[in-house]
Amino acid sequence: MNVPSLSRQDIAVLREDTPGVSQLIHFNNAGTGLALKPVLDAVKQHLDLEAQLGGYEAAAANKPRMDTFYTSLAALIGCKPHSIAYIENATRAWDMAIYGIDFRQGDRIVTGRSECCNQVKMSLVLQSRYVTYGR
Repeated sequence: MNVPSLSRQDIAVLREDTPGVSQLIHFNNAGTGLALKPVLDAVKQHLDLEAQLGGYEAAAANKPRMDTFYTSLAALIGCKPHSIAYIENATRAWDMAIYGIDFRQGDRIVTGRSECCNQVKMSLVLQSRYVTYGR
């Protein structure tokens, strides 16, 4: 398998587009990493639109732009847009997925050694109801 790598120029462009890297080395990416300029600009523009129109109206006005996310990501990873489930964070995605499973008494879930604390907490709730856990 050929894994593409970034050139020094690619890295320089990414660093220039990420304001925070000039001030620190950031390893705490559990919730989010340092924002890139295009992301900051989009968020600021949306907040300005919310201030002018209101939150729901701004979301409706930006819906066509948001819809392109699914088609763009589908093209990038080679799937259909309806196959993508974008959720606001990993904990919510895990909860939606795991609670969507019809567990029965005696079912077993195998986990890794380094699970997120929210996943462990939810796992304990499920364990008390239905399933056993193992590694």
